[in-house]
Amino acid sequence: MWNAASGEKLDTNLFPLIEPLLFEDYHFLVPRSHAAEKRAIIAGEIFTPTFTYTRLPSEEMLRTWSEHLHALEAAIAAHSHELVRRAYEPKLAEIQARIELLAAACAGDDAGLGAASRKLYVDPNEENTRYTLQHLEKRCTAVAASPYAAQVQSELEQLQAWVHNIPEGKRGESALSASAIPKPMLDTTPVVSAEEIEQMCVAALVAHDIPEWRVVVGSAEGSHIFSVNHETRIISVPHNDNLHNRKRPMTKLRAEALIAHEIGTHVVRRHNGEQSPLLLLGRGLANYLLGEEGLATYVEQRITGAEDYAGDAGYLSVILARGVADDTPRDFIETHTLLAAYLTIDRIASALSHEMAVDVEQVRASSRERAWSMCLRIFRGTSGTTPGAVFGKDAVYRDGNIALWQEMSAHEGRLPLFFAGKYDPANKAHVELVRELGLPL
Repeated sequence: MWNAASGEKLDTNLFPLIEPLLFEDYHFLVPRSHAAEKRAIIAGEIFTPTFTYTRLPSEEMLRTWSEHLHALEAAIAAHSHELVRRAYEPKLAEIQARIELLAAACAGDDAGLGAASRKLYVDPNEENTRYTLQHLEKRCTAVAASPYAAQVQSELEQLQAWVHNIPEGKRGESALSASAIPKPMLDTTPVVSAEEIEQMCVAALVAHDIPEWRVVVGSAEGSHIFSVNHETRIISVPHNDNLHNRKRPMTKLRAEALIAHEIGTHVVRRHNGEQSPLLLLGRGLANYLLGEEGLATYVEQRITGAEDYAGDAGYLSVILARGVADDTPRDFIETHTLLAAYLTIDRIASALSHEMAVDVEQVRASSRERAWSMCLRIFRGTSGTTPGAVFGKDAVYRDGNIALWQEMSAHEGRLPLFFAGKYDPANKAHVELVRELGLPL
């Protein structure tokens, strides 16, 4: 075991080599505006959209990354400490897959992007898939027995036909239960302003003794979402105008949950990892994202409560597109059609469970719009026309969230230990490496 009390960093010579390669692939996969296609699809028209991208890396960038990668590979092989090599070698492979993914996007190679994505984001977990399908079937059953059944007959038939074609071994009763998740709280807390959220963020940074990060309130022309930029160490809060335009009001409770997710998890794990003997632990071991997003959504749900594990719709979008359940990969339009049907049925089933009335046409339109956004996320970097070729990151959130709830059900007292850095607490290799670093587990 390494003597953590010494304060020495084990990877001082390697980290400067890997840091330029710790970019986020999705930053380069931003499509041009597709407003016309979006309006048509939401209106129910079926056609093949054409996706193009404006921020793809240049050939020179790809070449520079590959050169950095080769230099890093040689430096890792020559490093004297076995623990460091064990941490860096899988990260090297992850970066290689990320470069392959972006190179495929630049070349218009959908299949190549899909293959690289599978190296980074594996298929949804088999048991979690069964649980998600079970949830879908229960939603369909509830709506089919409701007064809304005739109005959504098309959606019900589409989903039931899909489920019917899934082999029995991949569906049926799941051993999973969401009973440990606290039920959603009745949120009576007041709506908060951008300035109040800024003060809450600053207070969270002070409480965690993290002085190197800044909080910035955006302009009215800026983003509608909160963001954490790990390169600049800036936490961005939307302008008041954008906060007020959100479909869900930003209450104090919602803000507390969001801050626990973004600062209490993502920023804190970054900060603590940088204080550890391994600088890489501040940016993430290979495949750390399952633990990272699982923990972030877990702490958020502990505050707000939830009906189910996080990320059901994103998870289902990857299941549909990759053909995980029925061995039938789908393109953008095919995935969008089934996902919009699910979102429509899910919204109505949720309203039924709360004895609320719904406007079916309004629900259908908003579900198509949400399905558009989700399909745009998973098909980013591709033409959208190649079945199964997707950017599979959105499956990570649900798999990670379920793993964290299961871990907490067995060892709730270990939660504070999961913030030591960016690693996956459910990954045995990660846990062993962190233990050898002398960090508490």
